[in-house]
Order: sequence, then C-alpha cells, then structure tokens
Amino acid sequence: QDAPELMKNIKIGWNLGNSLEATGGETAWGNPATTLAMIDKIREMGFNAVRIPCAWDQYLSDETTYEIKSSWLSRVKEVVDNVSLEVKENEFVVLFGPGQCGKTTMINLIAGLELVTEGTVTVDGKKVEGPGADRGVVYQTTALFPFCTVMGNVEFGPKSRGIDKKTRRERAQYFIDLVGLQGFENSFPNQLSGGMRQRVGIARAYCNDPKVMLMDEPFGHLDAQTRYMMEEELEKIWQKEKRTVVFVTNNIEEAVYLADRIILLTNHH
Repeated sequence: QDAPELMKNIKIGWNLGNSLEATGGETAWGNPATTLAMIDKIREMGFNAVRIPCAWDQYLSDETTYEIKSSWLSRVKEVVDNVSLEVKENEFVVLFGPGQCGKTTMINLIAGLELVTEGTVTVDGKKVEGPGADRGVVYQTTALFPFCTVMGNVEFGPKSRGIDKKTRRERAQYFIDLVGLQGFENSFPNQLSGGMRQRVGIARAYCNDPKVMLMDEPFGHLDAQTRYMMEEELEKIWQKEKRTVVFVTNNIEEAVYLADRIILLTNHH
C-alpha cells in the first residue's frame, strides 16, 4: 500500500529462499533506471534475490538488458574469492568462521539462491543454475508456512512435485516420527517451541529426498540447552538417514561435535 509509484501494479510474493517473485508491471521494467530503483527497493524490504521472469524479456531491449546488468554488476561487492572446495558423498562438512566471512553466501550459491559472478558450482557433476529438489535448505529462521500444520509443512516438497497423497503422507510421517514430533502433526508453527520448529524444518528438508542438505546456522537462535539437544538429535538423524551435509556455524564446539571435516573461512584478505 505504501509502495512508491514505480512499484504500482507489480504483484509480489515470497518463497522459501527468501527470494522475491515478481509479475506484472511490464512497462515499468522496460526502463533500466526504473528497474534498478525497483530492485534496490525490493532488497531494502529484506529480500536477498530478485527474479525477473523470462517472459519479461519481450519488454526489454538488448540495450536495456545490458544496461541493467552492467549497472547492477558494478554494485556487486566481492564476498567470496578464490575458494575451491569438494565435498564427498555423505560427508558432513562444516563451514566455520566469524560473521560476514561468506558462509551464508556459499550456502546460497550451492542452493542456487544466488549465482556466482566467476567460477562454477556443481552438484553431482551438474552445474548449479538455480534452486532444485536435489538440495534441501534449513535456515536459521525456520521459514515455515504459518498457515500450514506440521504435516502440511513437511509434505510440501513432495506435494509440489505431484507425489500422490498416500505416498507423501507416509513419507512425511516417517520423518515427523524421526525428528520426534509424533503427536504434533496437526499443530501449527505458532503452537511449537523454537526447537520443535527447527525439527519441522529438518523433517521438511529430508522429506523432499535431497542429495545434499544445506544448513545455515539452524540452531543459532536457540538457547544453549536446546541447542545442545538439537545437535545430538541432528547427529542421530544423520546417522540413520545419511546425506551430504554442508553446515554453517560460528560456534566452535558445534563444529567439532558435528563435523567430519571443518572448512575455516576468514574475512581477512
């Protein structure tokens, strides 16, 4: 309602990757200056990515597209540089380091929520060009759908892929039981504690059967006792349902307890 005039007629929505999906407002997007102003405004709203649908290409001339890209790239700040890393199948790797050293950026690059300006990211030999069901993400803030029950949240991935109700419910129930939330299937996120909400997030990521689990400080907002308990639970879950895990933390005890291997990052050049 309080959006500036240049953002009128643009419908916005959000997805699990904290990215903004925009549709409509085709005329406004045809002007590079207006487009950049809208992108800046959208980022100020807290979204870390803006996707312009391919269909809008018809409204953007090559010159306009080039102008937008060059202007935007000229504002890019180097966050991760000269990093070469290989993670083995079913390995539990921890990215450890202080704040603002690029840990979350690396998670987002693997997840396909952000794209590299140089170099490549591959998963199972395939270049990452966007989000995919082969990668599950668990965030520091749980990003659960507040209008869905525990069951609704956990089964969301298989449901969106067209898996039949009986199969996806059985699979969702398995992971709900695995994370210790049996009996809470019909509860909503606002009826759960912080630790329980993170369990839902872990179950939801596992239920989509990803090859790689990406965890961005998932226990960072929990109190110390709950955090220790969740670390133990995660270790048990991983032992039972092995996946390749890339886990971000700035807590050294957590890193040592969980990791097969620790990758140390620094914010110094």
